[in-house]
Amino acid sequence: MPDLTRLPRGGVGAALYNIERSMSSILSFSFFITKSMKLDLREGQLNGTLPILYVFLARSGKTIRDVSPIALDRKGAAHLANENPGRNATQGVRIVFAGSDGLEKTLYYFSTDLSNSSAGVSGFLKFCETLGPGDSLLKSASYLLHSANFSTVRDFLLTHSASIIQDDSGIPLAFYDPKRWRFFPFGRYVGPIDEFAGRYQPNHAELFKRAQPMDFGIGYRWRSYESNLLLSIRVR
Repeated sequence: MPDLTRLPRGGVGAALYNIERSMSSILSFSFFITKSMKLDLREGQLNGTLPILYVFLARSGKTIRDVSPIALDRKGAAHLANENPGRNATQGVRIVFAGSDGLEKTLYYFSTDLSNSSAGVSGFLKFCETLGPGDSLLKSASYLLHSANFSTVRDFLLTHSASIIQDDSGIPLAFYDPKRWRFFPFGRYVGPIDEFAGRYQPNHAELFKRAQPMDFGIGYRWRSYESNLLLSIRVR
């Protein structure tokens, strides 16, 4: 946790301004811009991703109880800061927080490569597997899961998720087995933004003809009347 009292006189305002600036795109459009992150998250006394996570936790009424480094070995076992996870460990942090009810919850954040060459040999997915079936959220995902180079993590999500909620940049509809999933579309599908024009999905468009309305914006199509979300629930 950063100690703001150790910043030089007058430095708190500047440090907080840098955090505010680094969050401007996600607060305005609901996603980060990668090129901007490479610059914004390296500036100022409070840099990196963690201060942003702290802000979101605090602004949602949570109290942070503990923050500690964590690393995963190739088998997915978690190691604390004073333990040796071996070479090529997946580095991350464990944040313990609580809401008004006092119930402690844990947020894990890892920095890792999810392409096939890395995901298949690192311990990240093995660690996730120990957490049991979960609910997965995919948004503003650069359509990476449309690519054959991300088939490992795509298959993992389809195998280990009890439900998946995503915009159209997540897992293409063609990879879902309709016998195992039930679909609930919300919003309006107008296709990808120009930067990802080749990722239009005709079957997605057909599904969204019966979509329920949605009164907020999310994803690359961040305007509320253009946004889409698909809730997929495993039934078998």
